[in-house]
Amino acid sequence: MAAIYSLDDLRYFCTIVKLGSFKKASTSLDMPLSTLSRRIRLLEQALQLTLLNRDAHRVTLTHTGELYYDRYRKLFKEVECIEQALCDEKDQPKGKIRISAPIYMGKHFLSAIFCEFLL
Repeated sequence: MAAIYSLDDLRYFCTIVKLGSFKKASTSLDMPLSTLSRRIRLLEQALQLTLLNRDAHRVTLTHTGELYYDRYRKLFKEVECIEQALCDEKDQPKGKIRISAPIYMGKHFLSAIFCEFLL
């Protein structure tokens, strides 16, 4: 089946399930409630499946919704881990530092600075 929906829609679905309501999810996602509801409706239409049972007071998962949520929750958790690892790596200095200086200056003045820098 060709995907005619976005991963964002699946992320929205997972957020609704995690938070237990459309209203909390719309606040968390900083998205109008009507837009979120429409995106989930379009996702369900694209999949030709019902993922959520809605009533006036709560949202529950269908059996198929549970299967989708379990699989995509793991996917989005992995994406979050990858993003965190990349951000952590970005903040760590790496590589060589090259400094051109006369030998005397490097030996007598810069060596103490380099030792402190390495610590």
